[in-house]
Amino acid sequence: MGCEPGVRNWTKEFKDRADATVIGYYQPSLDDVGDYLTSFVAELRVEIVHDIHLSLGYEIEYDADPPEGVERQDTTTRTSLSWEF
Repeated sequence: MGCEPGVRNWTKEFKDRADATVIGYYQPSLDDVGDYLTSFVAELRVEIVHDIHLSLGYEIEYDADPPEGVERQDTTTRTSLSWEF
């Protein structure tokens, strides 16, 4: 397939108040070329007040050969509020 297994990530900071992160993951099966797992995560984190952050995230996970009764693709959307101390 031409893809190497592993994780690729990227983070960009915007003017000390926000950052964006993207992570991609690919894991092939050693026994079956058509069986693999992939994951993609994107997150935007913004400081709204001193040390309080709002994060918005989206994740897609894909299993090319899942067990019976399990969906191939899962998606998650998340919103969180955090405090750094």
